[in-house]
Parts: sequence; C-alpha cells; structure tokens
Amino acid sequence: MEGPPGSERALAEAAAAASVVSPACERFILDFLRDRAERIACASARAAPTALILLRLKQKEIEGVPKTLKDLLTALEALEAVGKLRKTCGNWEAVSH
Repeated sequence: MEGPPGSERALAEAAAAASVVSPACERFILDFLRDRAERIACASARAAPTALILLRLKQKEIEGVPKTLKDLLTALEALEAVGKLRKTCGNWEAVSH
C-alpha cells in the first residue's frame, strides 16, 4: 500500500519501483507515449495499452526490456508510482510536467 505523498513509506516505495525499470527502457516508454500523444488528436486514444508498449519494446530490442506482459505491467506500475505515467481507462500515458 502506498503511504501519503512525501512520507518515508511513499519515498521508499518510489525508490524501489524506480529500480525495476532500466534507464533505456524507461526512456523508450516515455518517448513512445509522448510521441503517440502528439500524433493522435483524440484524447481518448492517446494512451497506449500494455500489449502495444511490449510489442514496440520488442521491435526496438531495447536493453533491460521486460519479457512478459506481467513484467511490463510491474515496470509500468513502477513508473506510475514515481509519477512518470498514469493509467487512463486501462491504458498508459506519460505525465506532462
């Protein structure tokens, strides 16, 4: 369970989550989702499903890529825990800062 934002527990969870995703994998996921958001006009279609993200990662042969949907879901949830992604209607989108 997640603690209140800024609490020691929340910070520890965020640090643990960040270690799940390789920097190259994280960069690719964020770039892919940002590019998709820029190219697609319909807000409801901008977010990408987990399976599409996994397919794109496998096509690009990025190092440290999760091999299964379950592993990728863990990685995406880790990025969500540190505020880099959000889940929208079951799909994923990059958070704008």
